[in-house]
Amino acid sequence: MKKIPIKNHSSEGGAALVIGLIILLVMTMLSLSSMTTSRMEYKMAGNNRDVYVSFQMSEAALIAAEKSLKATPTIDLLGRLGVVTGYSDTSNTPQADLYLDQNAAWWQTVGVEYVPPTTASNGVETASNPRYYYEYIREVKGSNAMGDLHVIDMYRVTVYAEGQTTNSATILQSVYGTM
Repeated sequence: MKKIPIKNHSSEGGAALVIGLIILLVMTMLSLSSMTTSRMEYKMAGNNRDVYVSFQMSEAALIAAEKSLKATPTIDLLGRLGVVTGYSDTSNTPQADLYLDQNAAWWQTVGVEYVPPTTASNGVETASNPRYYYEYIREVKGSNAMGDLHVIDMYRVTVYAEGQTTNSATILQSVYGTM
């Protein structure tokens, strides 16, 4: 019978074990990094949805406010909740920036609440219902090609809406004229 020689393994010194542990450590770091990235992307998607809901609700409220303004005679608007006289700021600051600095209590006092129908919100809960108000700007006189004189009352319609949280808010403005 032939004897099989046994090699002395002391010369390897665990190199395979060390390399295996290093590879395991690298894989662990990569998986932790990808989990952090996934969590960040999830938060970003949630924030985008919140902003989207805020914008959609403000658009719905703006359309409703313009329809209400069109249906109401100008004389009936004076002294109503949600109607203020023209904002007399002469600075170059855009109007939306000035209104953005107001707190929720200011919007509760000045604005008219818009309660959306279920088709506008699609069952999505928002932090609060949108609010809007009309700002009388001035009267514009003009005539058409037939020479008929028309007087148009110009209003700035400002809408404030929040998304599903109070962290996102949208302010929309339009200028609307009524005859």
